[in-house]
Amino acid sequence: MPFSRFRFALAFLNTGLVEGNASYVRGNSFHDCFNTGIGVFGTDNLPVEDNVVHHTVGPSIRVAGKDNRILRNLAVYSISIHTYDGRQEKSNIHWPGAIEVHEAIDVILINNTVAGSERFGFKLDGETCTDFGGISTGNEVHGCWHGVHLHYVECLPVCSMLSGFLIWKSYDYGIFTYCSSSIIVDHVIAVDNTVGMFPNVWGPPALSHRTADKYFVLRHSLIVGTSPDYDCAEDGIIPFARRPYGGIGAKKAPGGTVILKFPCFCRSLQKLNLEHVHVFEKGYEAIWAQEQRESFSSQIILYIGFDVHLNSDEISPMVEKNTPLFVSRGTAW
Repeated sequence: MPFSRFRFALAFLNTGLVEGNASYVRGNSFHDCFNTGIGVFGTDNLPVEDNVVHHTVGPSIRVAGKDNRILRNLAVYSISIHTYDGRQEKSNIHWPGAIEVHEAIDVILINNTVAGSERFGFKLDGETCTDFGGISTGNEVHGCWHGVHLHYVECLPVCSMLSGFLIWKSYDYGIFTYCSSSIIVDHVIAVDNTVGMFPNVWGPPALSHRTADKYFVLRHSLIVGTSPDYDCAEDGIIPFARRPYGGIGAKKAPGGTVILKFPCFCRSLQKLNLEHVHVFEKGYEAIWAQEQRESFSSQIILYIGFDVHLNSDEISPMVEKNTPLFVSRGTAW
């Protein structure tokens, strides 16, 4: 759909390079938008700072362009068109993020918060991988289906890094990735998510007999299965936006949560069910890949309440593949 047909509350469209303080979006509030709150396209070096966007149909903030800075914004309650205004449509092909920056180049995300989204919290392509923390930091997301989502069209060449996120109470996954590049997750805290992380990497095709040194690295991060504030009854309620879609989503451990579902390294870009983003076709695995976990902590807390006992044996990593696993300097308690 051409950008000119969008009906955003505020949009920067093809304004080019912003020099100095010639333009900015700073200190505004947006409420009850029938589309996206703030959109930035064809615009570079624009600061989007200290804004509150509440109750949008679709993304709260959507940014393309280069070198734009998204700082200290609050996005609250991004809803889906499939359940807007009481609808319960069976189709489920639109999966927006409350803050979408996957179309942007070298975007900076610092101290932004997403508080409630009927699909994704942050939809992005990550940062360039480094041996130290990324530029983006201090971002928080809770109350979404996926806290941070990196899909097959949203990734950087060779390696994408997700860094500087606090993710809690995601209905499905704290972090979900499915891209052709290697993945590094660095300086992330994930708490009370149904599945803390589910990384997927695809290619090259196994039947081509080609290999690639691809990997998933988890480092300097803390994953908490269930915190003392986890409420077995309240946190188990099925959201209104999820009710039309039956059993899609993360596989739940009986009576508990999953810290980390070990990575799937697939042979190629598999066909995804557009209505059920989590569903993959069966097929060969990639010939070679590896998972590394270093300097991480996984905290498993036994919580008892409302006559429901969360068994610590059921709050654990899930291993399904034969990918080599390297663990160093890890802590679990």
